[in-house]
Amino acid sequence: SEYTVFAHVFRDPDANLGGTAQINMEVHRMGMHDYLAQKGFSGRDFNSLLFLNLLFAHFLSGGFHPVFTEKWHDTNAAQDVVFVNQTWWLWSEL
Repeated sequence: SEYTVFAHVFRDPDANLGGTAQINMEVHRMGMHDYLAQKGFSGRDFNSLLFLNLLFAHFLSGGFHPVFTEKWHDTNAAQDVVFVNQTWWLWSEL
């Protein structure tokens, strides 16, 4: 899961993300492959959506901005997101 990985990363973002220009991430909603989802019920839960928004808010507050996203609006509810470091982007434009 992305949530535990980035919880560790954001404990010390300067050390763990220093010099990082771009982050590519494929996000899956928790519960998307649950047993009930196979029986015709949605396996996606609202808590997953809240965690995803919290994760994205951490990226935004850390100076990473989404420049590309691709979503699948099917039973997987998956999404690819590319975040770019705003400082790196500004330096590239000078």
